[in-house]
Amino acid sequence: MTIRLISRASEPGRPTISWPEFWSVLGFAVLPMIPGGASLAQVDPAQTAMRGVTIEAQRATIDHRVRAFIGEITRSTRFDSQSLAKWHQPLCFLVGGLPKTQDEFILSRLSQIAASADISLAPQPCRPNFFVLLTSEPDRLLKQWSARNPHLFGNATPAQIRGFIEPSRPRTVRTWHNAVPMNRDGTPLIGDPSCGLSHYWTPGAPPVSCQYQPSRLVYYDVQAFSLAIVVVDTTRARSSSFGQLADYVAMVGLAQIDPDADVGDAPTILRLFTSSPIPPPGLTAWDRAFLSALYHTDQSSPVQRSQIAVRMVQDVSQ
Repeated sequence: MTIRLISRASEPGRPTISWPEFWSVLGFAVLPMIPGGASLAQVDPAQTAMRGVTIEAQRATIDHRVRAFIGEITRSTRFDSQSLAKWHQPLCFLVGGLPKTQDEFILSRLSQIAASADISLAPQPCRPNFFVLLTSEPDRLLKQWSARNPHLFGNATPAQIRGFIEPSRPRTVRTWHNAVPMNRDGTPLIGDPSCGLSHYWTPGAPPVSCQYQPSRLVYYDVQAFSLAIVVVDTTRARSSSFGQLADYVAMVGLAQIDPDADVGDAPTILRLFTSSPIPPPGLTAWDRAFLSALYHTDQSSPVQRSQIAVRMVQDVSQ
């Protein structure tokens, strides 16, 4: 606030105000704005400094917890890439297995969460690339689907596919992603004899990045999700609400989350199917901050996880 003082000669009959009186009036107007109604003389610099130290200590604690959380949930990835995969193409959801109204509820919630993270949604009608299936027989459903579509799981190894269809231990929610490599600017890699590699290229060879340059400062190819399959075992999820299920599905479908991550006491929907006594009712501030940061940081940066952590701390500390 800028206060402009205008001085003029006193006029006959006009009362004048002395400087002490002026500062008294000004002080009366400003002092009540000080927190707690204290006057300037009553503000203890030591208390102010202590509050600053406390805030910084709390922020440091949050920073440590956030970085541990990110490191845990992104610890393992099936893709041959050090960057974190995410969606580049618009999402088209398909939800099935429940009565129509419940399927539509989950579909609507997923769309809202994706939109809030600035992830594009495909205009209707569209070809589904994000499947959410709720069933009491997940093994049977996946075996039949895989038999009908041998290319369902992309270029995954037989061991990886078996681990998804027949997990070593029961899982309430199983998540599968297919991903394709892309240039760091989001354009597809090409599979034709370009970049001067014609004498090496053969039909069916892996796509080639024409933008590649040796560098330790940037990744020249990144992973983009092309398919997500999330299967919920309804016999094991009966204690969860549809809102909780939808939010959990959004978290594990919009990002590649390590299914064996130990999130401890972190405030996250990923605790839904753990032994947590009071699971979160839905996506938490941490979850929303993580998804937002994942889709607003540089995927080609070797320090992408640190960038995500910085954004998360800023968001959850507000």
